[in-house]
Amino acid sequence: MNLVEEKFGNEVVDKRIVSAKLDNDNAFTTVGTYDHADLLKMVIAQSHEVNIQVPTLVKIFGRHLYLVFSRNCADRLSHLKVSFK
Repeated sequence: MNLVEEKFGNEVVDKRIVSAKLDNDNAFTTVGTYDHADLLKMVIAQSHEVNIQVPTLVKIFGRHLYLVFSRNCADRLSHLKVSFK
């Protein structure tokens, strides 16, 4: 959700959680653990909202996540020669 907040704002994050109709009554925090089906619901809802195909959104998220990992876990990744190992 951090990526959505960065790109589109906090209001869009709240709207996305509600429009996805999550199985947990739309309770969502950044520190929780959630079923992957809820993540997919939010990606699909975001896709409809911004008119970007789901595979493209997943790729954007993957790039974002890689940057987050490389900043926050650099010591664990420094020995890798490529990012797909």
